[in-house]
Amino acid sequence: GTTFEELFEDMDTMVLVLDPMPSKLLGAEALFDRLRNMKFRGHDVIFVVNKENDGINRKELRDFLGCAADFTIPMLDAAEFYRAEYNCEIPAARKAIRERTEAMFLELLSRVLTR
Repeated sequence: GTTFEELFEDMDTMVLVLDPMPSKLLGAEALFDRLRNMKFRGHDVIFVVNKENDGINRKELRDFLGCAADFTIPMLDAAEFYRAEYNCEIPAARKAIRERTEAMFLELLSRVLTR
């Protein structure tokens, strides 16, 4: 079978969106180890922290990742995502979501497309 690393060799960039909840991170520690090693060997791995909030111990998160996150998405009100679905909308079309995420997503997209 094909290994994770072999699959990655065919990718220009890998964007990893992670939930900073310690139990979520620890549950995927083996995957993080592989991705960290690939990033440190020069592969283009972009770490995006989702649900960024004041409860996160940023030093511990940085130590776990082995580097600072490249991008963060703030913790957003879950009700906005429910509203979007009930109204058959893309979440980013909702002003409350777009205003807090658009600049970050445009910067991320620019980074990926200019590699």
